[in-house]
Amino acid sequence: MEYYAKNNKSIKGYTKATEKEGSLLGEKCDILMPCSTQKVLTVENANSVQAKMILEGANGPSTPAADEILRKKNVLIIPDLFCNAGGVTVSYFEYLKNINHVSYGKMNVKREKAIVNEIFNSMNECEDKFKPNKKLKLIRDCTKEANIVDAGLQTVMETAGAGIKIVANEFGLCNDLRTAAFIYSISKIFRALEMEGISQQ
Repeated sequence: MEYYAKNNKSIKGYTKATEKEGSLLGEKCDILMPCSTQKVLTVENANSVQAKMILEGANGPSTPAADEILRKKNVLIIPDLFCNAGGVTVSYFEYLKNINHVSYGKMNVKREKAIVNEIFNSMNECEDKFKPNKKLKLIRDCTKEANIVDAGLQTVMETAGAGIKIVANEFGLCNDLRTAAFIYSISKIFRALEMEGISQQ
């Protein structure tokens, strides 16, 4: 299909697929990704959803009533609060860069790269002729701004995902990851205020 789409600038007319008009929300699939539009999944159509998992790629694509229906059907919903947070997170990185008048990693990337390169140089001088694997090469060569932003985003999202999972287990929320994400976020805000001495127990 990729070759067809590239040559025809569209997938319309692709012979190995069946053309369908109207909503695809009720089609059988493993993962459904409602993106770009709010309130796509509603009380009217939630029962027809056959997906096993929903990744919310928009702000508020599921109404509260639809969310309840889907959870009762044991559909795992990765909420927009997490799933759609990449753009906001990178905007925060940009904000930090702007208020500090510093390019990403400008002050320490050169030093870190030199350290890593020397580690590799030392290892390569060993008799066994150690060579870095693909992942280590990627870390070593991560000096472009886009790579630094991507690495930062990956760290933030992995940390948040792990935190949401821990909260879901701690509070017995099963497949209610939306509530787990809210609890995790609010607790992070509280801890930040507490560290600054703003809040008291």
